[in-house]
Amino acid sequence: MKKLSPPPAAVKDRIGFIEPANYDQHLPKLAECDLVIEAIAERMDWKLDLYRRIAPHLGPRVTIGSNTSGLSIQAMAEGLPAAIRPRFCGVHFFNPPRYMTLVELIPPA
Repeated sequence: MKKLSPPPAAVKDRIGFIEPANYDQHLPKLAECDLVIEAIAERMDWKLDLYRRIAPHLGPRVTIGSNTSGLSIQAMAEGLPAAIRPRFCGVHFFNPPRYMTLVELIPPA
C-alpha cells in the first residue's frame, strides 16, 4: 500500500494503523473494533452469511455498516441478531475517499 500512487490512505504515515486480517483466523479481532464496514460483492446470500459469521465476534457497542449500493439495508439488518440491528446502517463513501471527506449513512427502513 505504501508504494501505490496516489496512496490509498489520505496520510501515508497512518498506513501503520491498518492491520491485515482474514475471516478464517482473525474474527476475534472484531471485538476490538468500534466500526465494522462490510464491502463484499453485491450478493445478499454472501452478505447474510458473512453477518452470521461475524456477529458472535462483534463487541456490544460496535457500529456495523454495509457498503452496498443496491441491496436492501432493511433485509440485511433483518439478517443480524436483534441486539445488533439498531447499530447497523448502509455506508457510502464518495470517491476518492482520501480526498472527499464525505460519507452517507443509510438507516434501515
